[in-house]
Amino acid sequence: MTVGVVHGPERIESETEPTVAELCSIASGLAAALRREAVDLPDPDRRQWRRLISTGDFDAWVIHWPKGGSVDPHDHGGSFGAVSVVSGALTELRDGPVGRTTEQLRPGGAHEVPADAVHDIVNDGPSSAVSVHVYSPPLSTMVFYDADGHEVRSEAVEAERAVWPEVISSMAATA
Repeated sequence: MTVGVVHGPERIESETEPTVAELCSIASGLAAALRREAVDLPDPDRRQWRRLISTGDFDAWVIHWPKGGSVDPHDHGGSFGAVSVVSGALTELRDGPVGRTTEQLRPGGAHEVPADAVHDIVNDGPSSAVSVHVYSPPLSTMVFYDADGHEVRSEAVEAERAVWPEVISSMAATA
């Protein structure tokens, strides 16, 4: 897989679409890098996120979850994804044909999120948590659902500037 990054408004396209395994690898790698570089972060009072990387085929986000924070049942508008926990612990709740499944997400490894999954992620741990989410194609829409599985609203994901291209560019300049 060839990876491109965003430099200003320009987007460098990659040659192939990433596989689920590659998305999981990207999420795990970014989480490990953030874990190594992490400093003590204040406990947020609300969920906060930043786009880390944006390419033509995937984007990566870091999300800081307050204790008790959640997102509400949602899908990713047809994008498949991978989640890797940097610190703390999260719980994924997913409704499917056999009922609700619950999976604990902890640091190390990555968790696959199929394109058709409707799920919620909750921080029911004793402290705040940080996670990395990678989506392909890049996240453009999130659809939210009520407790009965009926669509409540669809929200466009804002094209937020990626924060790691400057880091990558500065590393390349000093190599």
